[in-house]
Amino acid sequence: KNTVSSRNMVASKQRIVWERRILLWIIILLSSLLPSACFCSTTFALPPGKHLLFDTGSFSCNQRSKRHNIETKLHVTQRIPSFIDDIEVSRQRLSQSVKSTSVAIAKGMNLAFRQSWWCFPMALVVFPFICLLNGSYAQMPSWWSMPNLHNLHNSSKIGHLICTGFLFSNIFYFLSGLYLLNAMPLQRKTGYHNKLNRPILGWLLLCSGGISLLYHTVQSLGPLLVAESLCFVDHGLAISSACCFFDRCGRPSLRTLTIGVTSLSLLAVGADNVYPIIHSFWHIGSAAAAVLWAYDGEERRKRYIRESLQQRRLNRN
Repeated sequence: KNTVSSRNMVASKQRIVWERRILLWIIILLSSLLPSACFCSTTFALPPGKHLLFDTGSFSCNQRSKRHNIETKLHVTQRIPSFIDDIEVSRQRLSQSVKSTSVAIAKGMNLAFRQSWWCFPMALVVFPFICLLNGSYAQMPSWWSMPNLHNLHNSSKIGHLICTGFLFSNIFYFLSGLYLLNAMPLQRKTGYHNKLNRPILGWLLLCSGGISLLYHTVQSLGPLLVAESLCFVDHGLAISSACCFFDRCGRPSLRTLTIGVTSLSLLAVGADNVYPIIHSFWHIGSAAAAVLWAYDGEERRKRYIRESLQQRRLNRN
């Protein structure tokens, strides 16, 4: 009996413990559910046709949403000045970049123009090719027409010799060019070298001699249309060479100028029969004037160096 009663007492105690635990769990569960229950929707009794829904949860959410919108607007409002400043800085940088690039391009074009302006007459070389693309041939103007040497060359042996001597006169361009380049065989044997350190002038004379020889050969023997096209090439190279001499050597001396102008005047004199003789003197005179012009430039350079050294010595004293 004592054993049974003790067992019943233990079972009742365990039941009481479990009941207390279950009650505690129910209280905890209710306490956790209580906040959401307190904010549940509540409908108040109003006159018929009118209802008022008071949702405290949605009210709290609206308040948080409004607060968030206000904070967002404040954040955007604070960021607008800095964004405008960034745009202004970017604009200034772009403006400075464009300005510096424009200045660099202008300086480069100015430098290219100052160093290469003498090449512009070379545009005459392109003119015959443009005419060929258009299906025509380049022709010299009436006031500067090209003489026809076919009749003189085919007329007699004397005319043939005159044309041959005329073509042979281009050798003076080659001699002058080789002399300026210190490439003549006589200079190599004797060891004599001029101090004209301007190889571009020598190469221009060689090119002018080559084009002149080709042009006058076609003028005497070949088709006239091709000869007139080569006449444009010859004039473009000759004018560019003269401009280059002026750019590198400066103003020619009176001696050089006299020889050059006298030779240049021969281009506008003479009919077809005497043209080869007079034009041969132009070849000789222009080649000689080119060498003298190169010496004028060298003399001017030496004088400039000498005067600069004297000025430095005076400044030191």
